[in-house]
Parts: sequence; structure tokens; C-alpha cells
Amino acid sequence: MGERNHQRPWLSALALPATWGFYTVVVFEILFMISPFGLYFYSVYATPLSILNQHESTAWLTSFVLPHFSETRATWLNDTVHRWEWIFLPGLILFVVGFVQIYGAKLITKREVTGGLYRYIRHPQYLALAIMGVATFLRWPRYLVLLGLVLMLFAYYTLARHEEERCEERFGSKYREYRSRTGMFLPAFLLPEIHGPSVRPAWMRWAIRIVLLLVALIGARALGAQLQDYSISMLSRQTMLDGLILSPARIPSDEMSRAVALAMSESEVRSRLARAGYGTGTRLLVYVVPTSWNLPDVPMEVTTGGHRGHYTPHDFPPGRFKVLFTSALTHDAHAEGDDLLRRAYGRVPILLVREDLNANKVESLADPPAHVRWGDIPTPLF
Repeated sequence: MGERNHQRPWLSALALPATWGFYTVVVFEILFMISPFGLYFYSVYATPLSILNQHESTAWLTSFVLPHFSETRATWLNDTVHRWEWIFLPGLILFVVGFVQIYGAKLITKREVTGGLYRYIRHPQYLALAIMGVATFLRWPRYLVLLGLVLMLFAYYTLARHEEERCEERFGSKYREYRSRTGMFLPAFLLPEIHGPSVRPAWMRWAIRIVLLLVALIGARALGAQLQDYSISMLSRQTMLDGLILSPARIPSDEMSRAVALAMSESEVRSRLARAGYGTGTRLLVYVVPTSWNLPDVPMEVTTGGHRGHYTPHDFPPGRFKVLFTSALTHDAHAEGDDLLRRAYGRVPILLVREDLNANKVESLADPPAHVRWGDIPTPLF
């Protein structure tokens, strides 16, 4: 519900830019969260992510709970993660419609807003930002983003309550009548509300909110662990001695094993792995990727066939692979199998092998780039 502006002119002049500034910050929050494909994001946020990775107690925050670029055996999971924009765009449209309604009324009609979206929901813009936040998490699904989403929702709820208290003070029974027939974030017929004066003191209300926030954060951590376990179980992967073979493509595990065995049949490959510590404690993460695929998040080539971004066609030449050997960075020196993928927070590229498995032939060996396209930053492991 919009507010009539009965303030002094100089306060009004300050209030409008302040409000615009607030919503600009909120929108940039969303843009920040969905900007991992932007180089500036990496240059600015690589440092704090690397700091988190220095300690076992915080390294888990940078790990992913859902696949970022991998195709899994779960079609519904692939569709949900890779088509995140289907969720983001409706949220963006909802935000723009609510924005136009309320600020059109403030600037043009100077009347309260009780029609359109506001006829059913009192805070459609917060709902829109929450929807975009969920889509953002699907696009860049780190634990850090998941917990940030919970904190964001808590902040929006707190702001909404504060705004409603101000509106009730200003409009009295008129606002209470409006509130009785609308929902806070969802239409009242979907989620009825109980209204009435709170008998609890303010400190107690805040204490309850903080406790609920902590419970929500703990629940989000547990949910993230469940999502991560399920996602890893759906990946193409195969355990090997002191490491794990995995592929972002849906490749049978026996074919991946044969591809790695062919690469390791080369004396130069074995020599390079030995120098990297394989067999003496080093844990390997070995990626088997179709030759035609391009993944800027994995230290292979910068481009493949002119593609600078993600290029992951479903139809790729069978048996033609790039095999990337990397050593896993982890605080747990004894992690094995799937646990290695959970606990690894990065990797050091060792050697890139191109091969034709159909011809049982290693075509070339190459030094992979030291960094991915985005620079020196922890990137997704799956």
C-alpha cells in the first residue's frame, strides 16, 4: 500500500532518492549473485573465496551443492539447474510490474497503491526478489549463496514488517482493513494470516526471529549436504587408486576408466604424475571430457572451435576425449572417492591428454593452462 507524502518538502526531496538508492542496491545484489560469468566478479571476489578455502572450517562454504556445468543421470536435475532463467525471468517481470505500480502512483497519482498486484499481495517486490534469489542459487549453487539466500529472505521479512508497522501508524484502521484482505507475500487465499496486536515485547520478537534464523541456516546447511550427496551420486564418475575419475558428460564409467588407462599407458604421463606425487599421497581428480566440449571453468584450452563460453553439445564424437589430470586441493589428506569431491576446494592442473579411444591412440600431450579463463579462483568441481 503506497503512502501519501505529507512530509516537509526537503524531507520529500531526500526520501525519493533514498528509496531509489535502496532498490538500486537490492537489484545490484541480484546482479552480483548472477554475475559469475562476468570477469569483474572473479577479479573482485577471488580473494575472499580463497581466504575461506585456507581453513577446513570455512572451505565448505565455497563448494557446490548442485551441478554447475555437468550433465547428470537425473534429467529433472539438469533441467532445473541449467534452465534457471525460467525461474528468474518471471521474478524479474513481477519486480518490474510492482515497481512501476508503486512508483507510478508516488510520482503521478499521489495515491495509495491497493490495486493490481497490491490487491492480493502487500509486498510483491520482495516476493519477486526472493524468486530471483532462488534462480540465482540454481545458477551459482555454492553453500555460500544458499546461506546468503536465507539471510536475504530474513532481511526482506524484517523490512516488510517494519514497513507495515509504519503504514499502520500512519493510516490506522484503513491500513488494517487492507491488510486483513491481502497476503504478505502470497495471496491470502493461499496462505491465510492471523492479525492482531502482539503481546510480546519488541526484544522477545527479535529474539524469536534470531532463533528462527539460526534454525533456518542450520536447515539450509543440512539441505545443501543432501543436495550435494544426491548430485554427486548422479554424476558420471569412477573411483581410481588415490583419486576419482569424473566427467561432466554422461559417459559410462567403464569408458572413462578405459580412457584414463589409455592415457596412463604413456610413459611420459606416468612420469609427470609421479613428479606430481601420485602414488605417494597426492589425490587426483581426473576429468574425461568430450573433445568437442569447451568448459571455461576447467583448466583445459581457452577456446575450442571458436567457442569462448560453455559449449556442451549432447551429440559429440564417441571415443574422442580430453583427459585432464589434476591434483585435488583438500584439507583432508585421506579423502577418497566421492568424499574427495565433497572435500576438495580446488585443483592444480598437471597434464592434458588428447586421445582417440576407438583407435586406442594417444594423440597429444600438453601442459594445461595454470588458471581457468576466469583467473585464479576456486571454480566448480562438478
